[in-house]
Amino acid sequence: RINEIRPRPNPSANTSAASLALGSISPYNNSSIVNVSPAVKRYVVTLIRAVRQRPEVIFGPSARASLSLYRTGQARAAMQGRDYVLPDDIKALFEAAVAHRFILSPEARLRRQQSTDILRETLRTIPVPVSSSTR
Repeated sequence: RINEIRPRPNPSANTSAASLALGSISPYNNSSIVNVSPAVKRYVVTLIRAVRQRPEVIFGPSARASLSLYRTGQARAAMQGRDYVLPDDIKALFEAAVAHRFILSPEARLRRQQSTDILRETLRTIPVPVSSSTR
C-alpha cells in the first residue's frame, strides 16, 4: 500500500565488503575528526580566491565551494585511513568540488574555454603548501 509506513532499513545491518575493507570508516560520521592544518586551510581559501579573481570568471565560487572542498578533503583522508588532510587530497578533489560552482564569461565561452581548464591552470599557478608536518 502507498500510505503504509515502512521502517527505515538499518544501514549497519547491510555491511558491504567495501565498508569492511575500509575498516567501516564513514566519511560522513568521521570527517570531523580528520585534522586540517592551517597551511591546508589557507591552500583551500587561496585556490578558491584565485578562481574568483580570474578574468574569465564572471560569478566566482562561493564560500560553499571552499567548505565543500574542505569537507571532501576530510572525507578522502578518512577513506584512506588518515586522520589528516594532505594538499594532494585538495588537489585531487578540486575539479570535482568546484567546477560546477562558477560561471565563465561569454568571451571565455566563445573561446571554448571550459571550467576545468580554468581550474587546472589555477592549480598550476598556486604553490602547494610544503611543511615538515601537514597535521
